[in-house]
Amino acid sequence: MDAVLSIQDLAISLPPGADRDYAVQNISFDLNAGEILCVVGESGSGKSMTANALMGLLPDQVEVARGVAQFEGRDMLALPDTERRKLRGDRIGMIFQEPMTALNPLMRIGDQIAEVFEAHNRHTPPERREKALALIREVGLPDPEKIIRAYPFQLSGGQRQRAMIAMALALDPAILIADEPTTALDVTTQAQILDLIKTIQERHGMAVMFITHDFGVVAEIADRVIVMRYGEIVEQGAAREVLSNPQHDYTRALLDAIPSDSVPTPEPVTEPPVLEVRDLRKTFVTSGGLFKPTRSVTAIDGVSFSIARGEVLGIVGESGSGKSTVGRAIVRLVEADSGEVILDGQDMNALSPAELRTARRRVQMIFQDPYASLNPRKKILHALCEGPIVQGVPKDKAQARAHELLEIVELDPGAADRYPHEFSGGQRQRIGIARALAMDPDLIIADEAVSALDVSIQAQVLELLRDLQQRLHLSLMFITHDMRVAAQLCDRVAVMQFGKLVEIGPVAEVFLNPKAEYTRNLLAAVPGTEWQVGAA
Repeated sequence: MDAVLSIQDLAISLPPGADRDYAVQNISFDLNAGEILCVVGESGSGKSMTANALMGLLPDQVEVARGVAQFEGRDMLALPDTERRKLRGDRIGMIFQEPMTALNPLMRIGDQIAEVFEAHNRHTPPERREKALALIREVGLPDPEKIIRAYPFQLSGGQRQRAMIAMALALDPAILIADEPTTALDVTTQAQILDLIKTIQERHGMAVMFITHDFGVVAEIADRVIVMRYGEIVEQGAAREVLSNPQHDYTRALLDAIPSDSVPTPEPVTEPPVLEVRDLRKTFVTSGGLFKPTRSVTAIDGVSFSIARGEVLGIVGESGSGKSTVGRAIVRLVEADSGEVILDGQDMNALSPAELRTARRRVQMIFQDPYASLNPRKKILHALCEGPIVQGVPKDKAQARAHELLEIVELDPGAADRYPHEFSGGQRQRIGIARALAMDPDLIIADEAVSALDVSIQAQVLELLRDLQQRLHLSLMFITHDMRVAAQLCDRVAVMQFGKLVEIGPVAEVFLNPKAEYTRNLLAAVPGTEWQVGAA
């Protein structure tokens, strides 16, 4: 194959005081025409930094120390910003992980796609609109005439990612860089985006550099794979060879950390319920504006289930299925329209505000983004002590308990005197777990608690949750879109679609013999399933 991009001895220096001298060093590889090259590694491995160096998007105080990146007869790393800006979007397109932050919230989707043509002085305004419509159709967005006039907030996560792909494809680039484009998506939307990227790559004959931490994605789309750790390449080769016969211990560790497709059969839980949800309903109504009708969305539609003391119940489904709304309605972060939430004989929905403040101690939440749920201006000790102190626990006892909890979640007690930004994502999630435990709850609701973590960190947090759940005899409601994670952690699983509970039962029964077609579709959409089955 002919190399479209050839990188030799790339090194990117970090500012003084960083945990290492180089973000990446000794990086050499080729990206060949018509291939999908996956770059895999944990957070901090340097995979995104490598892509950003090529695009001229490095943060301040981070710079290329040495290296060459040959593309179409020129060294991209040596080009002035004006020249590199001409290449961005024209010869090299890029898709980012979070389209909501990459898209302009104040511009319509059609205008943002047309802006790519305008920036490179291509076509007349009417031609730009027609080409934007054609791209919207190519990436499979519904109702193109409506989408072209829509704003980003009016689209789903998968639709926004398709709009980003349309922008990246606008000028038919030779290279497409996709930086974790499916990490935040549910399993079926992820499968659709992966299929779209693969289809478009074949149709346009592009070379694709796909950055990910998910080996399931690698198995699904990669021709070749590069594995990075601490800023260096530790292994590279054909995807099938690396997946079936990894040579480096780190690659084997990443593969071992992937939740397997085997479904354990946990002991049945026979204790009485700690929580009963009966016929819970919630409809969100958005007020209409000028010439706009009122719109209503049924988020929870007659949902009923129970959680036994000491049981882990998984709630799975796509984005928009209502699973997170159920969790928030239980603790009344969202007020249900009707239904009962019975916690040890007490209906949470019937409590006064004063009674609710007391009862909430018994149900705690672990959120998807621990950084957003921690006060960046307060030390960790404050985060762990604030709730107990409000509930009347003496300050000295709350602080002593905080240090105990940090040890329980396997963090140094000295972490209490540090701020949230000083911790990794996995460490912050451990702090979130410690904060939930500080209230000695009867039930913990974990809302997508591991979905944003690297696979190895995810495995550690799941192991910690299961260990704590068994040791402390906790009841846990685990909300996730990751079917493999649910299979490994949960005793029973409930499947939600469009606000309804379509299936519920023991995890082995639901996963190995699903009754609902929707459940079968979710399981079929898990990336890399065929590879794992073959590997087993």
